[in-house]
Amino acid sequence: MYKLKNDSLDNKKKNTDDPIFINIKTQEICKLDTPSIVNKNTYKIEKNSKKLTISLYKNNGDDFNCFFLKIKKEKDFNFIDSDKNEINEILRRANDNIFECILEKLKNYDHLKYGMTETKKNEIINHYLFKPHSEVVLTFLTLVFEYGWNKNLDEKNSGNNSQWPRKNDEKWNQNFFENGAKAIMFEFQLPNNEFTEAFFGKKGENNDEPYSFLKPQKNWSQFDAFYIDKENNNYIFYEAKLTSDIDSKTTKYSMINQIQRNLEAIYHFYKNLKSGNITTDKDKLKYIFICPREYFECNARYYAHFFDNNKKFKIGDFIRNFERIYLKTILTNIENGDCEKLKTFHDEINAFKDFLKDNLTIELKFWEDYLDLNNNSCVFKNEEGKITDENKKYSEILYNRFKEAAYD
Repeated sequence: MYKLKNDSLDNKKKNTDDPIFINIKTQEICKLDTPSIVNKNTYKIEKNSKKLTISLYKNNGDDFNCFFLKIKKEKDFNFIDSDKNEINEILRRANDNIFECILEKLKNYDHLKYGMTETKKNEIINHYLFKPHSEVVLTFLTLVFEYGWNKNLDEKNSGNNSQWPRKNDEKWNQNFFENGAKAIMFEFQLPNNEFTEAFFGKKGENNDEPYSFLKPQKNWSQFDAFYIDKENNNYIFYEAKLTSDIDSKTTKYSMINQIQRNLEAIYHFYKNLKSGNITTDKDKLKYIFICPREYFECNARYYAHFFDNNKKFKIGDFIRNFERIYLKTILTNIENGDCEKLKTFHDEINAFKDFLKDNLTIELKFWEDYLDLNNNSCVFKNEEGKITDENKKYSEILYNRFKEAAYD
């Protein structure tokens, strides 16, 4: 276990609440002139109504030596060994191989190549230290290994940010999408009018419409990741769950769950592809749901009921339930039994059914498929099925982190 290289925690005067800073690389306590907080979420230790807060700060730059833990305690908070152990555990994570890789991949403005805002970048860095079982972090690392480090996706997106999905935090990069876009993007939301306009170069037929039959105002569906290879018309949407379940409802609609929203959003994205004269095959348009194997096999979460024992999506059951729920919702919003609107809804539902059967591949995968070295599909293996010593170090950390979160 890492230990602080001096005992300044003990030497702090009992009644002072002045913060201290620890360099995460050297574990030494130091002074900073103009530190800036990385993420507003803090790690807290509380006892006897007194709090100790730990935050991640940095000076200019994104390498190891720029990051510091800010430790601030309330007056009369006394450090004991367990408190120091928690701080040392954070420092241990800050000095493992994976954290170094995160900082390398997200340094400077490189988060733009993953379609991220700086806020999301900082959340991932912060979560890795303070929330070691975060599914946001595990999804990012797993898919970056699959699409980036192993398959040289970064070579496509190297150089200046004209080759990246985002120009900056506010704008998508239309030039990128016009030139055979290829990227893995995270925390991707639909509807997303700015993205749609950048992707198609003009407004698609549904660009001004929400990606749902119910036409909510915003934030209808968000995916943990979205892989795009526009040159080969390959599009993969990811939803990943570690210990959590899918959302069983959403604002205003108590019976509409997350998988339903995901799939209808993909359907409307597909309609936009067609309106832009972009064709894609069923095996190139995918929805991949990732979860722990035992959670599925034991039906421990609601999402397990959407797949049969052979991991096949239950399309028939899904469509029947989808139509009943949405028809009930639509009827309550159609004034005076408007027959034309009702007919339009039925036509859309029938088109949606055909899409699910004929145009979309739905797959269930397990975290173990990606992280266990005993599986041929492990993301740390190269095309020959071999793993380098460097990748083996990464795999052990991530696989153990997954097992701690899911099964311990």
